[in-house]
Amino acid sequence: MSLIVDTVFKGISVESAKVTVGDIYIADGHTVLSVTANWSAPGSSEFFKQTTYNCPYDINGADPVTQAYAYLKTLEEFSGATES
Repeated sequence: MSLIVDTVFKGISVESAKVTVGDIYIADGHTVLSVTANWSAPGSSEFFKQTTYNCPYDINGADPVTQAYAYLKTLEEFSGATES
């Protein structure tokens, strides 16, 4: 799974950037999920940006990857993103 979103990186427009969840870390206490999002341009396998986000983790909920994507989709920078 990945998210497709238009973005601007260092003043350059990147249309249809692909954002995939990379590293996931579940903090002690199992209440926080730390997620690395990897950004790449269409057709490229190299990342032009990596960002880290922290979100609540529901141990009884869906798997961590599903929870990570669900959280990313709630953020303003991913509004309008489509799934791929």
